[in-house]
Amino acid sequence: MYTSKNKRVNQMLNLFLSSKDLITIPELEKQLSISRRSVYYSIEKMNQFLDEKGFDKVINVKNLGFYLNQETISALEKSKRFNNEKNEEFFNFSGKQRIETIIWLLINREKVSLTLIETKFDVSRNTADKDFKKISCILKDYQLSLSKNSGGHTINGPEIQKRNWIYEQFSKGNPILFSLLAKRVKSVQNINPLLKEFERMTGNFFTDDAFICLSAYLDWYIDRIQNPVNRLENTNVIPSNLIALEWAQKFLFKNHVVNLGEASYLINTIHSSQFDKANKEYGGIQEILPIAKKIIFRFNRIAGVNLRLDSLQVNLSTHLLATYYRIKYGISYKHPDLDLIKQKYEQLFSFTKFSVRPFEEFVKKDIPDDELALIALYFGGEIKAIEAENLKKQKNDVMIVCSSGIGTSRILKQQLEDRFPEVAFSKPYNTLSYENSSLEDIKLIVSTIKIKNRKGINVLKVSAIPGKQDWKNIESALKKEGLVKTKNPKMNIEGLLDI
Repeated sequence: MYTSKNKRVNQMLNLFLSSKDLITIPELEKQLSISRRSVYYSIEKMNQFLDEKGFDKVINVKNLGFYLNQETISALEKSKRFNNEKNEEFFNFSGKQRIETIIWLLINREKVSLTLIETKFDVSRNTADKDFKKISCILKDYQLSLSKNSGGHTINGPEIQKRNWIYEQFSKGNPILFSLLAKRVKSVQNINPLLKEFERMTGNFFTDDAFICLSAYLDWYIDRIQNPVNRLENTNVIPSNLIALEWAQKFLFKNHVVNLGEASYLINTIHSSQFDKANKEYGGIQEILPIAKKIIFRFNRIAGVNLRLDSLQVNLSTHLLATYYRIKYGISYKHPDLDLIKQKYEQLFSFTKFSVRPFEEFVKKDIPDDELALIALYFGGEIKAIEAENLKKQKNDVMIVCSSGIGTSRILKQQLEDRFPEVAFSKPYNTLSYENSSLEDIKLIVSTIKIKNRKGINVLKVSAIPGKQDWKNIESALKKEGLVKTKNPKMNIEGLLDI
């Protein structure tokens, strides 16, 4: 049966379950060795507990006593045990994990009370109350809100926004939500053939991460729309993509749902997931290919690089197809490492923001920073591949970095090679190339601008035209890295005679 974390409530529950007759207040006082006042207090707590579990409260027959109806007794006895040992999986949750779980509970049940949070997570009422205040702030970003009554907290707002929160968590690979679905592995696996069918019908193939995310999300989604209250409004508007519509209607029909509104939602959700390979003949991709070409040209121009158009155009278009659907239908994406990318690849992010303007004109909306971070990684990956190939060919010991990679930096390279012919210096790199290079075999970085240290490799800042002190610092740094040897002074006969 279910048990409460409150020891007294558990004792009282056992008494009611084992008793065949009504139980009076004096009997409860005697059995539990507590005062009359404590008996009433414990009955109130037990009623709260039963209400949270969806069971009927204790029935009071005036002047005769208290009892539980047979339906509640049967339900309690048949239910799986919900004791403290089972709940321990939630006891060590961090504050963030606890809040994510509470939002999940709010979306998936009618009410969540402070008592339930205290019991489930072994926290104080004050902590539970603070959690709800934080949750209220989080939900504002999703156009959702909390309301409170005697039974607990409920979540209010559009059904689409509730789904968006769940989908976003799965797309981030949130371990908390995946663990909550752990007992439904078989039902999740049942989704896989349906997704494979979509790939076969459309020629679009999901990335591994997208496939896992969709399997989990659609399993939750099917369960949710079994309740007609959670379904979107039906519509007579037929989606333009007939192949996707055929698949969506089959998917829903297998789960006993016929609803064009839900079919449209399902199509948009599927398209917003990332494809590894997209069919060029499939709807949408042909419009995006020329836009991707413009973006690459703009990036090459502002970054001073020469990214290959052939493969990058197709890959970028495939990515932008999913971005288009996410932006168009308000399916938010939160990049887990956004701040790190902005900090570590500052120039890459800035150049990307400039380059995607043609796509923003196409969708008629600004691209959120989280989406920009994903696009920036495409450019970064391409630059990294090119620079890794260059470094492998050159096998350099020292990398030269400057603001643009041209001009005075080439003079600097010539001077360095003249003074230290035994050291292999790289071609001049600009900041963007430096941010995205692998730094394989590089032992020292000589830069004319202030740059961030990477991989623990020393960075020596010098003037574009080095002075006397700069040359001393360069020689010292090269010696420290073992790139030049300390030379013993040779005997000078003329000097000796002068002495």
